[in-house]
Amino acid sequence: MPYLLDTCVVSAFFRKENNLIERLQTLTPEDIKISTITVMEIEYGLHLNPALRPRIQPLWLSFKDQVEILHFSENDALDAAQIRSVLKKEGRPIGPYDILLAGMSRSRNLIFVSDNISEFKRVDGLVIENWVKNH
Repeated sequence: MPYLLDTCVVSAFFRKENNLIERLQTLTPEDIKISTITVMEIEYGLHLNPALRPRIQPLWLSFKDQVEILHFSENDALDAAQIRSVLKKEGRPIGPYDILLAGMSRSRNLIFVSDNISEFKRVDGLVIENWVKNH
């Protein structure tokens, strides 16, 4: 089954987190997806911290070349809107980019990989795994 990686997981890849690297090595590149939302978040971080760019940029470019980058669709938006409304009504909101990523993952039946399980476990129907830490 294909996986959608959260931005924090891509950041963990840059830090060479052992558990994550080991798990990624068991998969084919076709199994690993990231969102254009994650592309924006990583690029934003590099703009905020230009001193990181010389070290991160080569890893980032190589990583992007090896995974599929998914564009946010209308179906993703519809699912994200439903998630947002449910969480707001329950008084348990999550961040706006997290809602978009959760909507994308759920609408496409992708397993969502994050190190932020406490936030994403609030989303009904979202299948979540954490490859960064052993829990």
